[in-house]
Order: sequence, then structure tokens, then C-alpha cells
Amino acid sequence: MRGRTIAQLSLATVLALAALAPAQAQYKWLDERGRINYGDRMPSGNVKLLEGPNGPIAPAASGLPYMLKQTTDKHPVVLYTTSNCQPCKPAREHLKRRGVPYSERLVETTAEAEAFKKLGFSEVGFPSVAIGGQKAVGYEVGVWDSMLSGAGYPKRSLLPRAWRQPDAQPLLSRAARGSTQSAQAKAPGRSAVASGLKSPDVDTLSAKDRFRF
Repeated sequence: MRGRTIAQLSLATVLALAALAPAQAQYKWLDERGRINYGDRMPSGNVKLLEGPNGPIAPAASGLPYMLKQTTDKHPVVLYTTSNCQPCKPAREHLKRRGVPYSERLVETTAEAEAFKKLGFSEVGFPSVAIGGQKAVGYEVGVWDSMLSGAGYPKRSLLPRAWRQPDAQPLLSRAARGSTQSAQAKAPGRSAVASGLKSPDVDTLSAKDRFRF
């Protein structure tokens, strides 16, 4: 793919399990009483949004300049990466150099690859980025800068010196991965070999099946 830096994910294992992935609500939020709720529509009222169509929402950024915080709240940036992804490093550096606060989500298992597909990206590859409602697969400087500028992010960093980028987190919680894993193990006529897994209770994709560089 000319002019495009991307680590491509092999879909053989993922497509084989597509019908087995459980339906997931698009939104997760904390209501006024501190209760966790799930739903397919954006919640209204005085609630704290925890997860959206692009995945988990980063904690509210404290200490950011007002304009940057407003942009971050309206158009949160989520970077999707995986291990052994060479183009993911320059993608991270680009966001840091431009001063964009972002959340990083790791896609490491079959269940997480399925969850990634449901976010609405055109294909499965890394790095991928969601900037508000816009999505891009592969690291292209011009495309990313155009999306960031369109969302209102400044071209030069306004981050305070004390700003610390949050650590990368798995796309799915351990409980969510276990739920999908259990459904896969119970599927009739599917063995560990057929599903591309090392064993019925381990769904981490092998390096060969996971990525093509």
C-alpha cells in the first residue's frame, strides 16, 4: 500500500470466530447513584461516560489548557496498537510531538480483534486511530494531521510539562475476554486447532497468525 505504514492482521482466525463473538453494548456509563449502565445509545443527563463506540474513554484530563481540554472532550483520540508493531512507534511519537492527549488500546487476542472489527474501521490493521467519530487504519502523517486539525487540535503542543501520558491498556477487560473465550470453547465442532488457538482456554493469537509485516 503506497505511502502508508501499516501492520496488517491476518483475518483467517478472526473470521472463523466472527459468528461466536457476543453482542456488546456500545456505551457504558456511571449514573448519578454510582451504578454502571450499558446501552446502545449515548446516555443523557449527569452521567460519567466510561466506554463508547471507540472503546474505553480516557479519564478526564486535569491540568490541560481550556481549549485543548474542550477539544479532547468533544473529539477524544484513541490509538489502537499491538505488540511487535513497528509503525506503531512513530505513530505514538507523532501524537506526542503534536501534543495530543490520547488513550492507547492494545489488540492482542482473538476476542479483542473481534471487538476492534465492531468499532467500524475499514479493515483490521495497526496502528489505527479514532479521532472523535473519524477513523483511520495505518499511519499516514497527512491523513492524521488533517483529521486532528479538523477536530480542533492545535498544530503545536500546548501540553504542560507535568503532563504524563496514560499507559496502554487492553482493548477488552479480563472478564470480557474470558466471556468470549468461554463461548468459543463451548462452540460445537470447534477444536483448538480449528480456531487457531493454542488450547481451548488460551485465545492469544500466534505471531504467525496475528500479523503480517
